[in-house]
Amino acid sequence: MHSVRNFKWNGPAALLMLRSFFKTMKLMTKLGKYKITAKDFQAPQWIFNTAELRDSSTLYEIEVTLSKGSRRQHKIIYLDVIKNNAPGIIVMCEKSVACRVTEGGFIVNPSDWLAVRAECVTECGNGNLRYEWEIYGIKDESQSKEILDDWITHIIIDEDRLGINKTFFEANQKFQSFHIKVTGTDMDDDRPKGVAKLYIRTNIPPKPGSCTINSKTGMATITIFKLDFEGWSDPDGQDLRDFSVY
Repeated sequence: MHSVRNFKWNGPAALLMLRSFFKTMKLMTKLGKYKITAKDFQAPQWIFNTAELRDSSTLYEIEVTLSKGSRRQHKIIYLDVIKNNAPGIIVMCEKSVACRVTEGGFIVNPSDWLAVRAECVTECGNGNLRYEWEIYGIKDESQSKEILDDWITHIIIDEDRLGINKTFFEANQKFQSFHIKVTGTDMDDDRPKGVAKLYIRTNIPPKPGSCTINSKTGMATITIFKLDFEGWSDPDGQDLRDFSVY
């Protein structure tokens, strides 16, 4: 079983920390293979000096191996050493109230218009960046991403801003999670592109409970009606704050 992650690295020598619960770690580079065992580190992490990664345009592979008896599991991280610094891009919801923060990403209401914005925060050069947007659907079971058909027809793009119409969520109801990816290209300098992602998850409506009223008839402005709401719960585990009657 393999898990792969990709990272970009550039800049002066520094300490790169890798966290893992694995017993054995191997560093695979073009300079050779280095094997580090559990006795080489006490905490579930490994720190090495990136001065060893000075060559640019080189891909380094770090493989972590967990061994127990005859069973093994591998995790792989790729470090791509690039020549120049890429623009540091972040992407966020334009209105914080539209995205509720959770461990699994931002919860959004699929019945509302959603606006997100990209911003360059480091290595921005002259600020002349071209932004390109992509949206993927995420399968909850495998966490694999899927390219969406005609997603652009539900979107309004204004350079560093992206607006998502509620029709986008209606057309992609088989997905509950989405990745919004933005790429920033420096139009004045030939250097790597900056990339940022926003992970959003559509809100699931509360599970149906019951609504009862103490009387179905009465006199206007005189009779006081009492409504009871029972058995309602939120699938995301959030407290229900209020009920509305229309």
